[in-house]
Amino acid sequence: MRCDRFAFAAKGNGAPFATLLGRKMQVLRILEGINNQQISERLCLSPRTVNTYRACLQENLGVFNDIKLLCLVACHGLVVLDAATKCSC
Repeated sequence: MRCDRFAFAAKGNGAPFATLLGRKMQVLRILEGINNQQISERLCLSPRTVNTYRACLQENLGVFNDIKLLCLVACHGLVVLDAATKCSC
């Protein structure tokens, strides 16, 4: 998979999501514990497209599982997690 076309701002600048465009940002904003099928239905995308976006986002943001991706997104205020979900920001 080629994710280099989904380039991001340099890590450590405080805004890892600054260069995200449309659909990738929409996928990030609705990650709150729902699966690719549910995201695809909300955004009118195929589940495979959502999976590709998710994988590219993880690669470019330097996180390699959904939990770390969700915590990163929550720490930057893009989603609100329930009290039972623990993330260290």
